[in-house]
Amino acid sequence: MKKIYFLVLLSCFAFLIRAQNNTWINAKQQLEDLGCTIQFKYPNNLKFEWIENCLCIGTKTTHNEYSNTMDWGIWLYEATNYHSLSSNSIKTMFGSNYIIKKDTILLLGQKVLHTQIRGKNGNKYLETLILKYKNWILEINNDKGYSKDFELFYKSISIKDR
Repeated sequence: MKKIYFLVLLSCFAFLIRAQNNTWINAKQQLEDLGCTIQFKYPNNLKFEWIENCLCIGTKTTHNEYSNTMDWGIWLYEATNYHSLSSNSIKTMFGSNYIIKKDTILLLGQKVLHTQIRGKNGNKYLETLILKYKNWILEINNDKGYSKDFELFYKSISIKDR
């Protein structure tokens, strides 16, 4: 009988954990330089913070100067100042053992470059989407690791002109 109670209790905890991870927060940020408002959703177990030129999302932390680990981000660059990730930069980050996959996906009504780079030994990961908006580049990054949540995050992004 104790085993049955334990299993029921364990099932309840699993349901609560799953339910908590499925709760998403709506975020909204005015971008004065772009003349628009950007909206997106992110899991409630992460924290959103505007840091310099990035809308950063990550695990809450007190171990650095920011309040999150900056696992995901929407980096904002003027198009004239934007430099895409070069092969030298990739080699610096990953060494010579990496796998790169590039494709295009539809985001906000336009085809965007989607790049995934994985270290062959599995210890590093970088995913980027490059979106052009007016005279700006929005570089949407994930350097934490593959996650279906990241896909839900970037698909939730919307931009509205003021």
